[in-house]
Amino acid sequence: MKQYTWILFLCLFLTGITSGQSDRIAGKIRGTVTDGTNGDPLIGANALVLPAETGRGAMTDVNGQFVIPNIPAGSYDIQVSYIGYASHIVRDVKIVPGLTVSLDFALNVEAIEGQAVDVGSRAFQRDSPPRRTFWRSCLFCRWRHDERPRGPIAGCGN
Repeated sequence: MKQYTWILFLCLFLTGITSGQSDRIAGKIRGTVTDGTNGDPLIGANALVLPAETGRGAMTDVNGQFVIPNIPAGSYDIQVSYIGYASHIVRDVKIVPGLTVSLDFALNVEAIEGQAVDVGSRAFQRDSPPRRTFWRSCLFCRWRHDERPRGPIAGCGN
């Protein structure tokens, strides 16, 4: 039992060291996204670190705030987007290990434009009359259901 306690303590200690080290080799971005006209927080807006291949990003919470942790040191572009609003990009954001960069975004409403779609219809014409056949054999009789005569047949439930 003492051995398991020692292993558990060692695992917790190493986890604490590695999580503390991530702030020393990477930085984070914290910010808010609001509506540009009235200042209301935009819930569910996307904040992405560009290029998108970095795989870093976050969504805003109910207060319009987001946090993107563990960004390697360097210079990045940050894009914030929300449906119905114009996207906003901040260029050359410098990420320094152990520091938090604060960014605030105010997005303006933008109409979503689409292309015109023509919808047409025409009558459907069948080349041949429909077949009223059943292509399975009945378990109770010997005829396929497309061959059997009309009327009740003794022993056949179909």
